[in-house]
Amino acid sequence: MARGVKDAEPIEPQHKPDATRGSKTWQPSALGKRFTDSGEWMFALEGIHAQLSRDGQTLRLPIGSCGGLTVTRGVIWSTVELEHPDGPFLLRGLPNHRASVLARCFTAARITAQETQRILDLTAEFDRAANQARLFTEALAIAIAVQLRTSGW
Repeated sequence: MARGVKDAEPIEPQHKPDATRGSKTWQPSALGKRFTDSGEWMFALEGIHAQLSRDGQTLRLPIGSCGGLTVTRGVIWSTVELEHPDGPFLLRGLPNHRASVLARCFTAARITAQETQRILDLTAEFDRAANQARLFTEALAIAIAVQLRTSGW
């Protein structure tokens, strides 16, 4: 080994939490509810679905149906706006750090939903192509059998 050169130490893998696994839930903090007049709400990400409970009603939405999520940071609490075809949902009273985590998890869930849809589309396309190949080989086998019976090789 060359002088002054040390063996490299092994690099430990960095494990990043998978933002799409398990269920993640957010709701306003007690002080956030009081000072932002947010009321009771709960937002959860479960795989590629979002669940929003507000005013006693619960909506389960596919992430793909949501237009996006915007976080407006305040001094202490953020306002989260979830865009949806039925209209935007405003969620107030969430501490800034938790709102940032929500935005990252939501983005990761949207990417996962898009990748999942792409895989489903590619699988369907492959199945159609494989079926066409199967039909062709069956027709070819029948044509060869007919040819051999009628005129021989």
